[in-house]
Amino acid sequence: MKWKTWAAAIALAATAFAGLASAQSITLTVDCGKGQKIGDAIERADINKPLTVNIRGTCTESVLISRDNVTLMGGTLVGPDSNQNLITVSARGVRISSMTLSGGNFGVAARRQSEVSVVGTTIQNTASHAVRATNAAVRTVSLTGASPRPCVIEYAGGRGVSAEMGASVNVSDCQIRDNADAGIYAQSNSAVYVMNSTISGNRSSGVFLEFGSSGILNGNTITNNSQAGVLLFGSAHANMNANTIANGKDVGLAMDRSDVEGFDNVINGNKGSGVVASGSSLALWGGSVSGNGAHGMDLGFATYVLLDGTEVIGNAASGVALEVNSTARIVGAKVKDNYHSGISLSRSSKLFLWDRETDVTGNVTGFGLNCTDAESSAWDMGLLIGSISPACTGY
Repeated sequence: MKWKTWAAAIALAATAFAGLASAQSITLTVDCGKGQKIGDAIERADINKPLTVNIRGTCTESVLISRDNVTLMGGTLVGPDSNQNLITVSARGVRISSMTLSGGNFGVAARRQSEVSVVGTTIQNTASHAVRATNAAVRTVSLTGASPRPCVIEYAGGRGVSAEMGASVNVSDCQIRDNADAGIYAQSNSAVYVMNSTISGNRSSGVFLEFGSSGILNGNTITNNSQAGVLLFGSAHANMNANTIANGKDVGLAMDRSDVEGFDNVINGNKGSGVVASGSSLALWGGSVSGNGAHGMDLGFATYVLLDGTEVIGNAASGVALEVNSTARIVGAKVKDNYHSGISLSRSSKLFLWDRETDVTGNVTGFGLNCTDAESSAWDMGLLIGSISPACTGY
């Protein structure tokens, strides 16, 4: 029957194709204990065929990957000195999997439109940034944890991850900790996507975005960093959802001429204010800003904030402090039990209450709503539950 003939032909073609695909790829093993080198294996392999290098033991060398479709698998790579990168990539389709990278200048340096995936790998003790992606029109560096090997970036002499000059970096299920500068940094129109990761103990900010860069931060724990948990500067933008920014040694979220929007973030227990913003725009739905060491939210210089159902509770100064022509639109929030006033308006600032009642009860030494000058005003104060200072006027 014809269909049997066609089935046999298809099966034969599939078998032939599988054999061809196998023949078109190369797998080499490098035994570092025998003095073999990763770079030598990459150099001698056919550049037209995908290459996998299985690594045994610990190699001490600086590796350059300038051909596409290379996978490095397993083993440990140690830098020969602090002036040479561990792995420099100028290629696409590069994968670094289940390795330990230690020492060197940069751990992984991706450049010239590279595309690199780093999976289940530890990068540690570099002299400068652990991962640096820079100077390209198109770039993707993906860092992903993979069981049983986690993704760990630690003890870098610079940043944990640095995206520069239009770079793009994806981070998922990683631990980025105890680095000498920011945990994750993006500048000059770069982009970072960070999901389900822990960014802790870094000696600068946990995440720092500046000069037109953007970030999507989802489900991360950003804790115990020396400066801001998340810092945006100079027309940066972040979309933040379900992150915890807690127990930092400075401000939780800091913004200068930038904007943030997000849902269900927790900004709690930081030594300074929970949020500090200047000339910025901030929209938060749900979540909490609580137990911080100064204001819950310190917003100035024409900052705009929308709070919808957010809890701003138990901060060491005012809950929401607006000054210098700043504006808040608050919908059904709880701004209560703060040490000073719940909401404070000063220097021509404005409050718009909307739709649902906002609870401003239980603030210790001030009013639920306090106005410090005649130029500041509030709209629809009937939507407040709590005390209002006599200085507050409507429009």
